[in-house]
Parts: sequence; C-alpha cells; structure tokens
Amino acid sequence: MSKSLALAAPLVALAPTDVDAAAYIKIGDIKGEVTAPGFEEYVKLDYFKIEIDGVTNNNKFGIPTISFPMDKASPKLMLACATGETLEEATVVFTKQTANGTEEAYYKITFSNVRVLSYKNERKEESNIPFDSLTLGYTEVEWTYYVFSSSGSLADTISSGSFTR
Repeated sequence: MSKSLALAAPLVALAPTDVDAAAYIKIGDIKGEVTAPGFEEYVKLDYFKIEIDGVTNNNKFGIPTISFPMDKASPKLMLACATGETLEEATVVFTKQTANGTEEAYYKITFSNVRVLSYKNERKEESNIPFDSLTLGYTEVEWTYYVFSSSGSLADTISSGSFTR
C-alpha cells in the first residue's frame, strides 16, 4: 500500500492548480490589464461558458458568456455593446504552467466577426470590485488544443477547423 501512495504523490504534485492556470480573452483591439508575458493587454476571465447542441443534424453553436472583474477594457466593451460594433476577432485562451516554467496556452477558442450582444455590470456581495458579464455573437469559431511534452515544449496542435455559425 505504501508503494502505491509513494507513486501517487508525484502525480498529485503535477496536477494543475488555480495558481498555475488562467483564462484570458482578447476582443478586437480593446486593451485589458493583463501583464503576463505573451498575453499582454488581454482581460483575465473569472468565468467562461459556451454550449453546443449536436442532437440534431442542425448543430447549434451557443452564445459564449464571460465574466471578469472590471478593468480598463470595460468602458470600450460597454460602448461596443451599445453601438452594435462588429469586432474582427475574439480569442479566449486557457493557460497553464509548463514543465519549463512558462505560462502557455493549452486551449484556444477563436471567434470571428464578434459583437457584444449583452453587457451587465454588477457588484457581487462578496467583493467590492464590480464584475462585468457579457455575451458574444459571432459568425465563425475554431477550437485549438496544444499538447506539451514532459519537458514543456510544444509537441502537437489539434484543431477543429473553422465552423460557421
């Protein structure tokens, strides 16, 4: 029994934690406050959700919902919603620390021809910082997953290809 516990301990130590994982979004040329190398001026996400309904032959790609603490991108995103502006692209990235110690995107979702469909600004009871929640419309989407080797280098890229909504 102690042998199996000893073997399990290193696996637990390698499991991702909130400290070494993050999610960011870049919407058009709107600048956020992230300073992490490679993700400068993105917005750090607290929440992301998208659903896809593939039950029928008429697959339905859902509307993404995101939430984040208010930052310098907030006024521009509010304006984009109010005016119905179409932004060329929105990129959501999920990152993790690799074995070589760098923060790398392991999952990316790229939306094309993006509009901010709804915008909500609120203060949550547990925080004094206002939070923004918004939904995005788009015409195309592509999902990409990046596989890293045990040394931390990129080993493979798996893409869905582009889908029209």
